[in-house]
Amino acid sequence: MGCLTGLFYVVTGIQYWLSDYLTSVIKVGDPTKIQLYFIFTTLSAPIGGVIVGGIITQSFGGYNTQKAMKMQCLMGACAVICALPIPFFSQFYYVGILFWGVLFFGGFVLPPVTGIMIESVKSDQRASANSIANLTYNLLGYFPSAQVYGYIVGLTRKDSKWPMGALLYSTVLTIGLLFAGINKQLQILDQRERDAQRGSIQGREEAGLSNFRNESEDSENADAAE
Repeated sequence: MGCLTGLFYVVTGIQYWLSDYLTSVIKVGDPTKIQLYFIFTTLSAPIGGVIVGGIITQSFGGYNTQKAMKMQCLMGACAVICALPIPFFSQFYYVGILFWGVLFFGGFVLPPVTGIMIESVKSDQRASANSIANLTYNLLGYFPSAQVYGYIVGLTRKDSKWPMGALLYSTVLTIGLLFAGINKQLQILDQRERDAQRGSIQGREEAGLSNFRNESEDSENADAAE
């Protein structure tokens, strides 16, 4: 839940302040260019990430497989790699590609991680868990994102890179929560596999013991008949 909250915090901040950042900080002078880039990026990147992420996750057997979980960690790391260099660039070309990458990889991990989170809750508690999660998304993700950015702008100046840097570097915490959650789920899967193997071995041992007893009884009955 913390990972998804952080994801919504970053994505909301980017969508709210991206045009202003390109105008005031990157100094892109053509408003039409900014508008076209904003429309293209905010539509193609998240939607493309969701579609590609869903296809790849299904090819791995679903979001609850170990391969799929490890893939989410990899894509989350790619989002961070795209986010961290942005404050150091002043060229629109590089900044534009990196922002697109952040939104794409964020869209990639969103559906599988949501499924993993819901699946980790007991079935009779999922409705309540989903309600609490959505409340958290709104209070700690969507709501404060634009306000925190604006507050930092007030502390610095309008053309400062600090506000966007603070927003984007929060992805480090987000990816840390993702790694922690995925690691816990992988441990649970490993434990289930060990329990299943132990149960299978125990079942074979019991079956072997039962067969031995039956053979012994048959041998005793045969001796008695003789």
